Amino acid sequence: MKKFLAAVLLITLFFDGIAFTVDFDMGFKDSVPKEALDFCNYSECSNVLLFSAEEAPQALEYSRLNGVLTVEVGNVSAAEGYSLVVVEYNADDLPIDVHIKNDIEGKNVISLGDGAYEKAFLWDIAEMRPACPEISTRTDYEIVEGTDGDWSVSPDGHMLYSYLGSEADVIIPNSYRGKLITSIFNQPAANTYKEINKEINLFGGRDDITSFVIPEGIMRIGPCAFYGCKASCGLNLPSTLIYIGNYAFTNCVNLTGSVDLSAVTNFQSYGYQFCNCKNLDGTLDLPSVDVIPKFAFYGCEKLTGGINIPNGVKRIDEYAFSCTSGASFTALTLPGSLERIEKGAFQFQTRIQNEIILPEGLKHIGDAAFNHCVYIPNTVLTIPKSLESIGGDNGDENTGYGGHVFYDAFKHVNRFEVASGSSFFKAEDGVLYSKNGTRLLAYPCAKTDSSFTIPEGVTQIDEMALGQSSFSTLVLPDSYVISETVPSNIVNNKANSLAAAIYHYNNLQAVEVKPTNLNYISVNGIVYSKDKTELWYVPPKVTGAVMIEDGCEKIKSGACWMENNNYTGELYTAIYIPKTVSEINDNTLNDLNRKVYNGFTIYLDTENESFEIQDGKIVKIGLFKNQNF
Repeated sequence: MKKFLAAVLLITLFFDGIAFTVDFDMGFKDSVPKEALDFCNYSECSNVLLFSAEEAPQALEYSRLNGVLTVEVGNVSAAEGYSLVVVEYNADDLPIDVHIKNDIEGKNVISLGDGAYEKAFLWDIAEMRPACPEISTRTDYEIVEGTDGDWSVSPDGHMLYSYLGSEADVIIPNSYRGKLITSIFNQPAANTYKEINKEINLFGGRDDITSFVIPEGIMRIGPCAFYGCKASCGLNLPSTLIYIGNYAFTNCVNLTGSVDLSAVTNFQSYGYQFCNCKNLDGTLDLPSVDVIPKFAFYGCEKLTGGINIPNGVKRIDEYAFSCTSGASFTALTLPGSLERIEKGAFQFQTRIQNEIILPEGLKHIGDAAFNHCVYIPNTVLTIPKSLESIGGDNGDENTGYGGHVFYDAFKHVNRFEVASGSSFFKAEDGVLYSKNGTRLLAYPCAKTDSSFTIPEGVTQIDEMALGQSSFSTLVLPDSYVISETVPSNIVNNKANSLAAAIYHYNNLQAVEVKPTNLNYISVNGIVYSKDKTELWYVPPKVTGAVMIEDGCEKIKSGACWMENNNYTGELYTAIYIPKTVSEINDNTLNDLNRKVYNGFTIYLDTENESFEIQDGKIVKIGLFKNQNF
């Protein structure tokens, strides 16, 4: 009976150019099927059709030009048993005609009337319901027809591959050779990212392109589409844009204007979409996507206003909004949907000046996520109950060791708090620790105590955890052991673990140990092994000359450490090395010799048989002897 009803309906409905409705009470009338119209009128126009029959996903594409609509069906066999319905609408959004095609083909050509736009969909006549969402062919934007021969296109005709024309000011078409253009893509970019270069963009690396216009109707901008383009023009993205591929606008250093991505539903996952677009100078409207990919807006230093992460975003990937120097964003909002902030995500966003609330639901904060965000005004930072890990972000590996996480970000914070019920972290006297008390993650930058005694049980101090502290005396617990080997994720990997934790830009003058400590002893605030044969650490704010104890034999890695390109982190101006020192770690040797360029003096006991002074630097005796150069 169902098949018979369908046959009757089909016979009735498929007179070419004539549209009928089915009304079981009143018979057949000259109008549009009521169910079809209800479906059109009360469903959202999605622009991209995904055929939703079971196990038969496919895309319907269309081209509307010169009174002819072509609807392309990717999988004809999957559409068997359905009808293609096209409803024409006038400019007032009223239906004026309907075209129904039962024998669906790969390309279905329909001659149109005077309609302003159409909606096409697959319709189950037997069940009187749509088989899938509609595809709207609304073209209330201007049709820009490309000059024949100026473009290389994909086999289906809807995607631009490359520009072959000679003009320097390029208007990208949204129609070419009778088909609507919906995508901008460069064919070689689909194959490899092993050698990214400007030649693979839409313009073939031409340096004479001075401007380009992306028209309405473009829905997808593929990987490397404009990579390295030197055009100096405003960037205006169409409201129809829903997808942006990897490296799409990377190194487009002369583009200006705003970036409105509010209609975008998908970023390609590898990222770098607007990386190093350093002259974009308008606002940024972000999409509600699952992931803001890595380096997506890296180096966009002139974009203004706020970074408003929309609700729905779950992850902000590494260096997504990072800059190499101060950026112009003045505010940051984090949504309740956010679960992960990856490494360096907001690094160098130095002008953010609103209080930050870490949302409940956040699970991870990566190394240096807020590095150098120095004007965030929070005086208290609350760690949400949901947060599981801080730092240690090396791909899928989590070392449980943070680097730069709260170094100089949240510089006004005088107290960390942890939400009740956390299984991972705790705060004691405003200092942030792991729940079990073995890891010290961060000492508040604005905490004003003159000394700090690290609690017993702490075995690990994160990189720069004490880097901006104001206390002058630090007391180590007996449980803490200094290591010359540091985790791979930290930046200052030439330092030992204590030097990396303390860093330079603080007031530390002395590191003390308790009489019960079995590993170390402190002499004038300088840390040695218990028997004084090894020098482990000289605090950065010791003044005058450092006199290493007689009997010291080894100067360990990081003992006199300084950052590679910094010569002013320490106050001491000279060091005296006794005759007993026979071993200086290569990292420390380099640190000492770099200081010489900043007026630092190295004194060596004349009886020392292992080292000598050459041009003010200390070198190993015989290092270059018996060498043939």
